[in-house]
Amino acid sequence: MSNEIKTENTAESCWNSIGVWGTSSMRCPKLAEMTHCRNCPVFIDAGSDLLNREIPPGYMDEWTELLGQKKEELNTNNISIIIFRIGREFLALRSAIFREIINPRSVHQIPHRSNDVLLGLTNVHGELQLCFSLKALTGNEDAEQTDESEAKMLVIQSVGECWVFPVDQVLGVFRCNEGDEQNVPVTVSKASGTFTKKVIIYDQREVGLLDDELLIYTLQRRIS
Repeated sequence: MSNEIKTENTAESCWNSIGVWGTSSMRCPKLAEMTHCRNCPVFIDAGSDLLNREIPPGYMDEWTELLGQKKEELNTNNISIIIFRIGREFLALRSAIFREIINPRSVHQIPHRSNDVLLGLTNVHGELQLCFSLKALTGNEDAEQTDESEAKMLVIQSVGECWVFPVDQVLGVFRCNEGDEQNVPVTVSKASGTFTKKVIIYDQREVGLLDDELLIYTLQRRIS
């Protein structure tokens, strides 16, 4: 694919117009040689640009101030959460950081960059987004087989960064009620205890409410 082909991460990118995900009758002249867009240097460079882009102005100062603040007590009367399952563990994140819930789709590895946490790139509405394993990031070693028909991908966004991660099931959006908070049990501590700041009892289940600020901060450090 020639260097003149547009490479911005937009819906007009070549893989969405004349590539394998395109609907145009035209096809890239290099597609037969490359077999798939994920093998093309243009697609690979677009993924590398996501990882190598410059930090936005004030980004580090904002995170330094945010993480340096004293943690406020969680007001469980005024928080909306999304509960999901990974293996046998039920977890939750604040609804405010979610952009959408999507059906599972292909994840393409980034050469020399993909690992147990950074799975690769996935296409969300024509845009390449970084996909990570929350299971690996939290150290969850549960290898239980799950029903693939319930699997979803969750898209979260914070401080201008967008991330995608797969889950085995989404229970839905809920509100925490006063008195639902519990101490973090050993079963949660073994896996995601580092990121769990509260435990909510929902439908007789223990649900670990994750600290999304710490989660994203750790994720940034792991893939940098």
